[in-house]
Amino acid sequence: MDNRSSIKIVEEYMERLSERSKSSMQSERNTKPFITISRETGAGGFDFAAKLLDRINCIKPDEKWALFDKNILQKVIEEHNMPGELERFMPEKKIPEFQTVLEQLFGLHPSEHKLIHKISMTIYHLAYIGNIILVGRGANIITAGLKHGLHLRLIEPLEKRVSYAGEYFNIDKVAALKFIETEDKNRREYIKKYYSKNIDDGHLYSIILNFGRVERESAIRALSKLISRMC
Repeated sequence: MDNRSSIKIVEEYMERLSERSKSSMQSERNTKPFITISRETGAGGFDFAAKLLDRINCIKPDEKWALFDKNILQKVIEEHNMPGELERFMPEKKIPEFQTVLEQLFGLHPSEHKLIHKISMTIYHLAYIGNIILVGRGANIITAGLKHGLHLRLIEPLEKRVSYAGEYFNIDKVAALKFIETEDKNRREYIKKYYSKNIDDGHLYSIILNFGRVERESAIRALSKLISRMC
């Protein structure tokens, strides 16, 4: 496992991004692979993406990959020169309509659709550079037109996901179930509202992994080998 802090890894990845200007993106095609992960909450555990990242970096030590999950918001704020406090307005769920209208009227933050557009631009930019795993936020839809992308959908029986959530957050079964159901609902509505897609549509993905039928470690080994052949 990479012992560097996640912040350090992201900083190093950002340095690599700066080596290629955005203008070159208009005349070149992306050549490096990338992965997007859409998941039912808790499917594959809460560290699947990190485990996959570690495995890929072990196989391809000369081409370090990076992972963007919740930290994608910091990159959006940085890339678009936005104030840091805007991060709280960019959750992976719909912002209540009445709250949004009031905040826009009083100039508290840009419209939610402008925020989603900026998030989408940053996700596309990161995928274009390649050697990256992008989790959630419709990354598979945003990057559908790019080559060399492997779009994963992770699913698992509800009882297992509830168990994982209980252990991960140290909460009881009732609280874990509520958390899972709320998160899944938010993600489903986010994709429907902003991208007019059904998150459960299998046509949006390259591979659907059902961890009720496949072992997580076996899936990680197979995926890392597949990615190594794409590099």
